[in-house]
Amino acid sequence: MIGPQSQPAHGAQVIAQKAKDLLVLLNLDTGEYYNLDEVGTRIWELCDGARTVSEIARCIREEFSASGDPVEKDVQTFLEELAQDKLVDCA
Repeated sequence: MIGPQSQPAHGAQVIAQKAKDLLVLLNLDTGEYYNLDEVGTRIWELCDGARTVSEIARCIREEFSASGDPVEKDVQTFLEELAQDKLVDCA
C-alpha cells in the first residue's frame, strides 16, 4: 500500500519514451505498454525515489492550479495503480 510518506521510484524494468503528447511506458518483464497523459507524465517524472507522495501531490497542485485534498488522493491512487502494474517501486 502506498501512503502519503511513500517515496515512489521508477521500476528498473520500465522503459519510458515520449510520443507526441503522451508518455509510453514499457514493462520489460511483462511486455505490457502503458500510455500516460500530461498529468500522469508529470507524476511519473516526479517519481525519483526522494519525493514523497505528499510532495508529488503538492507539485501537481501548484503546476496544474488544482486544489486541495482530492489531488493528493488522486495522486496516491494513480501511484498505487502504477505499483500494481510494477511500474514504480516504493520505499
